[in-house]
Amino acid sequence: MTAANAGGTTSLAAGTYVYYVTSVNELGESPKTVATGTLTYSAGDQVTLTITPPGAGTVRFFNVYRSAAG
Repeated sequence: MTAANAGGTTSLAAGTYVYYVTSVNELGESPKTVATGTLTYSAGDQVTLTITPPGAGTVRFFNVYRSAAG
């Protein structure tokens, strides 16, 4: 997964965040995968996440989690 600041206007508060993603199928939810590094945003910034599906297995959907870094 990669994450980038996309500019624009949203309700994202200024701060430093880390993003996690899990994949989910009929067998359950995978362990969290951490995006590379932490990301710092100004108030109102948008975030674009690009998730690359795993090479094997069936993924029905992804969950994305955001947490304040630190």
